[in-house]
Amino acid sequence: SALQKGGTAASTTAKVKITAATTVNVSFTKEGYAVTFDAKGGTPKPPVQIVKYKEKATKPWLEPTKEGHTFDGWYNKAGNSPWNFAVNEVTQNTELYAKWRINTYPVTFNATPPNGTLKAEIAGTVIHTTNEVEYGKTVTFTADPATGYKVDKWTITPASALQEGGTPGSTTAKVKITAATTVN
Repeated sequence: SALQKGGTAASTTAKVKITAATTVNVSFTKEGYAVTFDAKGGTPKPPVQIVKYKEKATKPWLEPTKEGHTFDGWYNKAGNSPWNFAVNEVTQNTELYAKWRINTYPVTFNATPPNGTLKAEIAGTVIHTTNEVEYGKTVTFTADPATGYKVDKWTITPASALQEGGTPGSTTAKVKITAATTVN
């Protein structure tokens, strides 16, 4: 054999000793790059894809989900820009992450004036009935009975939202928002 050194798969050189008519051929194949996915707390986390140079990654068939959030698409960590699976070509190892938007829910509440009033606050900031509140926030309701009245009972929907207080006669109720919520 005329091959002296190199000439193996993935090597970039081959030393050939010429002792007769000799033909040297080399073939090239595209590099493969890893496209990884970070679901940022969502599930499922898509598996790593190995994508050849200037080819397109495949959009994960199952969109991730995350409680209290809406999936806003896959973003390229390099540049924090949306990844378009129909257009973007892979030219290097690429990390894509799930972009999430926190859900908001209307919080409806009332008391029956002139028998009393009901105030709602999130971390000291007053909110008004039907305001949208972010998932996971806690709203503190404070009932202020008019002279000659006392708190009878609280009605909170969904009932699972009640974290503290809200018992008959109590003047406060702490409610964690995970869905549209009504407090009376």
